[in-house]
Amino acid sequence: MRIAVCVEADGRAAALRRLLAGLAAQQFRARPEPEVFIIIVDVSVGGELREVVAGARDGFRWELEYVAARASQEARRRGIELAIGRGADRVAFLEAAAEPAPHWLAELLTAQARHEADVVEGPVVPRYADEVPAWVRRGGFFEAARRRTGAAVPLVRPYNVLVTRALLVAAGAASDESTTGQATSAGADRALAVAPRVVWADRAVVHSDVDPDRATARWILRRAFRERGRALPPHAVALGPEALAPSATRALVRMAEGGFLLSVAVFLGRAGVMHALCRVSRGAGELAAALRGQGARGRKEPA
Repeated sequence: MRIAVCVEADGRAAALRRLLAGLAAQQFRARPEPEVFIIIVDVSVGGELREVVAGARDGFRWELEYVAARASQEARRRGIELAIGRGADRVAFLEAAAEPAPHWLAELLTAQARHEADVVEGPVVPRYADEVPAWVRRGGFFEAARRRTGAAVPLVRPYNVLVTRALLVAAGAASDESTTGQATSAGADRALAVAPRVVWADRAVVHSDVDPDRATARWILRRAFRERGRALPPHAVALGPEALAPSATRALVRMAEGGFLLSVAVFLGRAGVMHALCRVSRGAGELAAALRGQGARGRKEPA
């Protein structure tokens, strides 16, 4: 079995080094070790991580490949195209801030095989720096509910997941046309028609370092705007969040809900206010995406 691990890296060299050390320490006691290769997709402005990857290649346990992407939305597709092009049977996705536990990959693969799943999600457990404010810890902005292994997952957080080649191909994520909006929409329809099976693997843990730079209201709200939602349907995990067709109606509903929550959140402290603002920000991100889509369609219409 051939496994690709795609890492979206944002320019933090120390975080990437920790992640690579965690990958090098993976253990496969209960199953044969698969053939693994790592794809680092660098979304930083200047491609600062090229030298980090080059320096890590000598003596590394598995093959390392580096590729630059212009934006986070492009990173997943670039990684998938490379992984499928090189014969990957499964593709795992991580952020550079993550540090996988020693049995992380083995647990994902075991859950996938045991439950015949198309997508397996594992928990991301935050590790807060001492300087992180108490309201961030209380608010759980970097946490998600955990489930028992094998439990169905209706919506997926795309930070610690394993996806089968079959689903990626069915979704059109690996086709030559996958960079076009039309192909992306068609791929999403195909993926939804497949009715993918998504399960949880509670022992496939990755730890995520939350440093003071990320533990700010500005950073949390910007992430909410960019993601448009805390979790995604399975086809969006395969194709990226941009595959989820934006809805102006849904955006306005979210913003209205956030506005209402703000009226009562003042009694819940700063964390409560931030949760309400995050809902508004997700709605604003959804609305911006819907307006961009309308503008693009308008430019394509003949005069």
